[in-house]
Amino acid sequence: MPAVIRSGLQYKILLDHHNSNDNHQQNQFGLKCFEWNGTKQFAKAFYALVSIAIIILITNLLIMPQKLLFFGIQQNEQIVLQQLERIGQLTCPLLSTPEFHQAVRSQNLGLFEIQLEAGQLDVNRTWTQIPEHFNRIWEKQFAKLQVLKLLADGDEYKYFIPFLPADPAGGGQNSPCTIITLGVGHTVDAERNLINLYPQCHLITADPSAEINAALTHQIGGKFVHAAIGGKTAMGQPVNVRREGTWLWFWKVQLIERQWLPQIGIADFLEKFIVDKQNPVDLLLIDIEGAEFGIFEQLALNYDKFPTPICQINIEVHDPDTLIANYSHQQFFRSLNILLRSGKFALMNTDMFTKQAPIHLFLRMFFVNIGEEKCRKKFFC
Repeated sequence: MPAVIRSGLQYKILLDHHNSNDNHQQNQFGLKCFEWNGTKQFAKAFYALVSIAIIILITNLLIMPQKLLFFGIQQNEQIVLQQLERIGQLTCPLLSTPEFHQAVRSQNLGLFEIQLEAGQLDVNRTWTQIPEHFNRIWEKQFAKLQVLKLLADGDEYKYFIPFLPADPAGGGQNSPCTIITLGVGHTVDAERNLINLYPQCHLITADPSAEINAALTHQIGGKFVHAAIGGKTAMGQPVNVRREGTWLWFWKVQLIERQWLPQIGIADFLEKFIVDKQNPVDLLLIDIEGAEFGIFEQLALNYDKFPTPICQINIEVHDPDTLIANYSHQQFFRSLNILLRSGKFALMNTDMFTKQAPIHLFLRMFFVNIGEEKCRKKFFC
């Protein structure tokens, strides 16, 4: 079935193989049309006019402020352009390049919505095109940053942009450092590796299950918070809790137990447990089995109310259908779209987990704060 990819004012039709015969007939007709007398002169004039029209159209699109529409959300591109000008004034060489500006503009177009011919949202294709599309936008900038790839669990990696060399003005690698992990998941390998590189880093972890997780945190000098963290504080909230797995033949099966527990909102958690709010959270790791959707909403809609900046985020986004998270793909797409177009965070890299495809596909997303001066000074400028 044909599908439509739509983003703002851009529309692209993808035709399947059933249309090949029609295309062949149209091509034959086109060839016959150009068999008139004076074919070469007519073709040259026609192509010249088309080229001029395309150049004029592209020029107009580049100079006019565009309002782009996705899932009923509007945002003026000029907002991000103004932010880029402020970045340039901070003399950040990487962030001031034309290539970086173009990457931000491309991300500011937002998330692509892929529809079936009948106008229905193609959820699976919209979901799976996220890594391909945004990795392509940021791949050159991602390579320039020499990002650390930290092995976390089996084939799972966490990403971290290294601190700049020590600089009294910007802090750099000797400045205070805070790492937060929401959802320990019985492993702290990535955190341990990062603390070995930067011993000044202070680790805070939180998990609704203290089993195994508390001991692992304490072993590497961290502080463990026995609590479920999500979007908003609530007296009772359905929470997916990871338990010690059981062996089934030759492999270990992870157990997820659904419980009704109190939940601390992300902003309240930062307010309560971050002592030094003058310095940003350098790295936030999130793997909380469905509660990440509420945090995504807060990042997209209420980030300005957070008590301290967050510089880098690794977040695992699960398929809503597999976690009974009372959340839809459309809600996630809407929150992600707002966050992408806000200009605050760059979606530098996304890994797709495919081992259980097509039953379960989830995204491991790496966001970098490009909008706040405290983060730029530590990692870019």
